[in-house]
Amino acid sequence: MMSSLQEKKGVRSLKCLATKARFKYGARFYMFMVFFDIVKNGFMAFDGILNQLVVAVIIFVIGLLVGRIAGNFVKRMLSEFELNKIVRRAVNINARIDETIGNGVSYIIYFFSGIIALEKLGLANAVLNMIAGAVILLVVIALVLGIKDYIPNIIAGIIIFRNKTFRRGDFIEVADVNGEVIDIKLTETEIKSGSDSIFIPNSTILKSRLVKKN
Repeated sequence: MMSSLQEKKGVRSLKCLATKARFKYGARFYMFMVFFDIVKNGFMAFDGILNQLVVAVIIFVIGLLVGRIAGNFVKRMLSEFELNKIVRRAVNINARIDETIGNGVSYIIYFFSGIIALEKLGLANAVLNMIAGAVILLVVIALVLGIKDYIPNIIAGIIIFRNKTFRRGDFIEVADVNGEVIDIKLTETEIKSGSDSIFIPNSTILKSRLVKKN
């Protein structure tokens, strides 16, 4: 009787140990499989990026070669047609038009090959947005620099017209210029001094000492 009870206890102990061992080593095996999947997916992603990078570089290099060949071909064709001489006779400008057009063709091909290469890397939209933003910024800066002197002159012209500071035919002395007012425009005033016609910005007139003569 005692021996049978001991045998049952021994069997239960072995089962318990087997269950603990199965849980312990099963958890380790599961963690190992998770780690293996992470490493495998990482290598697969890196391999995909590497393949895309290689394809993008190949496309860009081919684009550089094609652009250079096409540019040289265009230069040679235009040179055979003597485009430079035709332009020189027409507008009297001595310029290498064939080189300019050939270089333009090459740069256009370079640009599009670069866009295609970036598209392979999934960066085309971001780069195009950056280029568009840079172009818009340059246009805005150019406009600001171009009109920054016009705005004060326009405001000064409106003030001169409104206050009737002087009129056509008046003789005035302003900004070291002495003469007859010939024309008053929105941005500048034309004064005839002797045999010369002098154009003075309206903002300069308002900032300077003005003497109106009868």
